[in-house]
Amino acid sequence: MRMVLDANILIRAVLGTGRAFADAAGSKLDCLIVDAQVHEALGVLTGRLGYSDRAARAVLEPALAQIGLIDADALDVGEAAARRRLEGGGQGDWPVLAAAQMLEGHIWSDDRDFFGVGVPVWSTRNLPVAIEQSVAVSH
Repeated sequence: MRMVLDANILIRAVLGTGRAFADAAGSKLDCLIVDAQVHEALGVLTGRLGYSDRAARAVLEPALAQIGLIDADALDVGEAAARRRLEGGGQGDWPVLAAAQMLEGHIWSDDRDFFGVGVPVWSTRNLPVAIEQSVAVSH
C-alpha cells in the first residue's frame, strides 16, 4: 500500500512523538513524501521550533532515509484537480493529494484538510489498521 505523508507526520517522526513512524517504516507500507512537504517541515522546525537550518536538516535526514521522495514538479498535471478538492486552508497541501491521486495511494496526515477529498486518509491513531490491511494484502 502506498502512503503519502503530510509534513506533520514527518515533524512528529523527528520529534520522537510516537512509534507510528517506525512501525510504518518497518511494515509493508510504501511510505512516500513530496519534497514540498519536506520544505514545510523544515520551515516548522526552523521557524516555530527554533532549530537552525543545519540542525533541522540533520534531524530530518534519518527519517527521510526511510521513505521515498516525490518531486512536486512531477505533480503539476494533478494540481488543479487536487486544489478543487481541498478547502481554502488546505490549498498548500495540494501536492500530497495530487501524489496520492496519481499513485493511487493513501494519505497519512493528522490534519483534517484531507478528509472527504476522495482518497483514503489515515490518521496516526488509525495507522495500525492501515498496516494490518497492507500486510493482509501482501499475503
